[in-house]
Amino acid sequence: MQPVITRAALLPLEVKKRTYKCLTHLAKIHSQPDLHAPVVQVIAQGTRLSVVADQGDWLKLYLQDGVFGWIRYSLVQETK
Repeated sequence: MQPVITRAALLPLEVKKRTYKCLTHLAKIHSQPDLHAPVVQVIAQGTRLSVVADQGDWLKLYLQDGVFGWIRYSLVQETK
């Protein structure tokens, strides 16, 4: 039997996930750090997000369904 490798297993071990929450009523998560990139998910205010990287004004997220997405930094707030 072959081992199953999930997308989470592909994250480098040294990556520390940070937790953020959505500040706006609804926010779009894009497939790339670009407002014109396809939307992969829409989230509601208060949704907790796992951030694995950042790029300029964008945060890279690891979503529950094993997909990565990007959200504008101004739409979220880091939680402690």
